[in-house]
This record gives sequence, C-alpha cells and structure tokens, in this order.
Amino acid sequence: LSWAFNSMVEMLEELSSATERVAACNLTVTLERPGQLQDAFRAMLAQLNLTVGRMRETSVQLATAAAEITALAQAQEQAAQQQAVGIEEIGGTVASLSNAARDISIKAREVLGDAERTRTMTVEMGEQIGTLRRHAASVADLLAVVHEIADRSDLLALNGSLEAVRAGEAGRGFALVAGEMRRLAERVTGIVDDVRGRLDDIERSGAGAVETTVRSSELSQRTTEAARGIATLTERQESDTEAAASRVIDVVAVVVDGTRALSQLRDAAEGLREYAADLELQIAAFEVDKNIDS
Repeated sequence: LSWAFNSMVEMLEELSSATERVAACNLTVTLERPGQLQDAFRAMLAQLNLTVGRMRETSVQLATAAAEITALAQAQEQAAQQQAVGIEEIGGTVASLSNAARDISIKAREVLGDAERTRTMTVEMGEQIGTLRRHAASVADLLAVVHEIADRSDLLALNGSLEAVRAGEAGRGFALVAGEMRRLAERVTGIVDDVRGRLDDIERSGAGAVETTVRSSELSQRTTEAARGIATLTERQESDTEAAASRVIDVVAVVVDGTRALSQLRDAAEGLREYAADLELQIAAFEVDKNIDS
C-alpha cells in the first residue's frame, strides 16, 4: 500500500511539474510515466502543438496577404487619382477630389484579468486555446469588413464603367482604371476567402483541443482541485462607414467614390496587418514540439 501511495504521489508530482511548464507556454513537455492521466495529458499537448503550429502558419499568411492588399490598394488609389486629374484637364468639369478616410475602430480587450490559476494545467490550456480562437474570430470579423469594402469597390468600378461608356471618348481612360479596380476587388475577395478557410481550420483544431482538455479534466478531477470553466471574453468591434455619394452623376464622381473606397480598403488592410502582428506576437510566446506535424 505504501508503494502504491508513493507511486501515485510521484505521478502527481510529474503531472504538476509538467503543467507548470506548460503554463509558461512550453509545449515541449514530455512525461516518462505511463498511466491514463499521462496519456490524456500527452494527447492534449499534441493537439495544442498542432493548433499553435497552424495558427503560426496562418498568422504569417495573414500578414503577407495584408501587405499585398495594402500595396495593391495604394497603387490603385494613386492610379485613380492620376486619372481624375487627366479627366479634369480634358473635360474641365472634374470636381476636387475628396479624401475622407473612414476610421475602422477595432478594440481587443485583455483576456481573463483576474482568473484563478490552479495547479491543473487543463484549465490553463483551455484559457490559452480560448485566447487564440478569439483572436482568430476577431480577424474573421475584420476580414468580413475587408470583403464588404471589396464588394463595394467592385460595385463602384461597375458603375464607373457604365459612366465611362456614357462619357464617350473622355471616359475611355477611366474605363481602364475601373477595370483595374474590379480586378483588385476580385483579388482581395480571393485572398480573404483563402485566409477565412485557414481560420476555419484553426477553429476546428481548437475545438478538438478543447474536447481533449475537457476529457483530461474529468480524469484528473479525483486527485486535483476542480478546474474553473474557461473564462469568456467578449469583444465588440465597431466600424463606422461614411455614406457614399448620393448618386453618381458623371465619371468624375465615380472616380471620387472609387478613390474613397480604395482608401478604406487600404485602412482595413492596415488594420488587418496590425491584427496579424498581434496574433503572431501571441503565438511567439509558445515553445512548440517541432517533431509534431502541423
């Protein structure tokens, strides 16, 4: 009986030491002893390594996509502004360009300010997974804004093409810009859909990790304190958009609206890049097991 008790104590000490290391974002922990609790802990660590690895890959993809969107938007914005000047010189009827940038306000609150820390790492792991999933959800919300702006740019480009046809010779140059705007909008939509698919993969992986954490918590409940439920974080994202011009009168008005939409797209891409940098910073805190395929 003494041997069994000592063995159980050593097993719990190993688990306690491992959970403290995982609490410090070290996911390379290994357990030497066999047992049901150890197996559940290993399964949880494997799932966490996969989730963090996939999140790290997606954050790099997200930052690259945001930089590409920003560069394309800036190039198209400059081209649209130059085209507006050319139309004004030819027709003498182009109104002064209005540059009103719409602020996209994105606020993320700090996670779990005063949450109780327990010896069992199951709850700690749940909180870490919850943080990553909420960041992915925030990025998905921002992607929806980018997608909406891209759709609006596509519509403005279509209206511009129609107005260019009506303007005849004077609108021929703008028809080229309108076509470029539509291609940019399609490119942005494709990038957003690709990143959104990756975020869905991360969400599914996170859900699997949460299930593993719950199973491990049920097994360790007999010998450790009851783990508190994963704290929830509420995020609220507010985005105020200015109304587009009341109506498109001529090619010049379409150019102004198109320039405004491109400015909004650029701002949204900058916000997306900031989110990607924040997400990458969060992930960098984790030390993962490179032997586990992501």
